[in-house]
Amino acid sequence: MESTTPMMKQFNDIKDRYCDEILFFRMGDFYEMFGEDAEKASKVLDITLTKRNNIPMCGIPHHAKENYLFKLIKAGYKVAICDQLEDPSTAKGIVKRGVTEVITPGTLIDDRLLDQMGQSQNNYIMALQMKAKSPTASQESDQTYTLGLAYLDLSTGDFMVYEDDENNIYQAITDRLYQISPKELILPESLKENQAFQKLLAKDQKETIKNYLADYRFDPKQGESILLESLKVTTLKGFGIEKKPLAIGLAGSLLYYLKEIQLRDVSHLSTIHSIEKSQSMELNESTLRNLELTSNIQDGTGKHTFLSALNKCKTSMGSRKLRRWILQPLLNAALIKQRQEIVSFFFHDGNLLLETQNYLDRLMDVERLLGKIALNKA
Repeated sequence: MESTTPMMKQFNDIKDRYCDEILFFRMGDFYEMFGEDAEKASKVLDITLTKRNNIPMCGIPHHAKENYLFKLIKAGYKVAICDQLEDPSTAKGIVKRGVTEVITPGTLIDDRLLDQMGQSQNNYIMALQMKAKSPTASQESDQTYTLGLAYLDLSTGDFMVYEDDENNIYQAITDRLYQISPKELILPESLKENQAFQKLLAKDQKETIKNYLADYRFDPKQGESILLESLKVTTLKGFGIEKKPLAIGLAGSLLYYLKEIQLRDVSHLSTIHSIEKSQSMELNESTLRNLELTSNIQDGTGKHTFLSALNKCKTSMGSRKLRRWILQPLLNAALIKQRQEIVSFFFHDGNLLLETQNYLDRLMDVERLLGKIALNKA
C-alpha cells in the first residue's frame, strides 16, 4: 500500500510481518483497517468502507472489538491486534505501536468469544504429521505410515499427543480429525506437495485454518528442548512420551507457533498426555457421523444427537468431558466398572445427587477460569 505519511509507513511495516492476518490498527478510540484488510472486514462486519488518499479503510470502536472479532473469527480469518504502546499525549512524533496479540479460531481464550463458539466442546489447535515407515515401498497402498498428532486447548490447558502406525493413513487422519474437530491446523511445508492429503483437507477440513511451518520446526530434538522449557522439567519420561519422537516434534512445533508467531503465553501448561489406541474403542468417521453421536447429519449442529440427549451436565467442564467419553468409549473393563459404581452410588442416594447438582449448578467454568488467571486475562 503506497503512502508517504509516517503513520501509513508504520502500518505497512507492521502489516508486512502479519500479511496473513487482518490487522486491527489502534488509532485513538478506534481500531482502523486499511487496504485489502478493510475490504474483507467491511463485508463480514457489515460496516461502511470509505477511502482516504485512495486507500480503502474502515474502523470499529475499541471498546466493542470482541463483537467484531467473533464475526471475523467465525468467518475463518485471523486477526492481529496492534495497540498503542505509549501515551499519545506524551509521545514525541508518531505514537509507538506494536502487535500485542494474534487471535485465531484455534487459540481463543476470551469467555465471550468461546461462549459464542460453544462451550460443550474443547477448542483445539492441532499439529499433524505423517511419516512413511518404508520409504522404498513401490506402491503407496503397500505403505505403512506413522501418524503423529499434538493438540492443545489453550483455554483449559488440555495438551495431548498421539503417535502410532497406520495401515490406511488417510482414513486414519480423516477419523482423527472428525473426532477431535480442531479449529486450526499446524502442518509441515512438505505436506503442501502431498496431493492425497490436500484432497482430504479440501473435502473434510475446508473451513479449518491451515498454517504451514518449515519441516525443521517439527524436529524431535528441537521439540524436546521446547517442551522441557515450557513444562519446566528435565525429562519427558514422567509423561510417557519419551519414545514418541514424531509426537515430541509436533508438540514442540505447536508451542513454537503459539509463542513465537502468535505471541501467546503458554506458561500455564503443566502437563502433557499421551493418547493410546488401546485405551478406547476406535470409531471411524463414518460411524461417528452416521450414529449422530455429537453432530447431526442434517445441518452438522449438536441438536437431536446422542450427546444432546445425554447431556444433563451442570457445568461446561462436565459437558466437555461427556463429549470426550462418547467419542472415546472405554475398553478397560475395570475402568468401565469404576464409572458404573459412581453412577450407582448417586442413583441410590437421591438427596446427595440433588445436593451435588445444586452445588455444581453454581460452579463457574473453573478450567477456563484458571487458564485465564495463568495468562493474566482474568
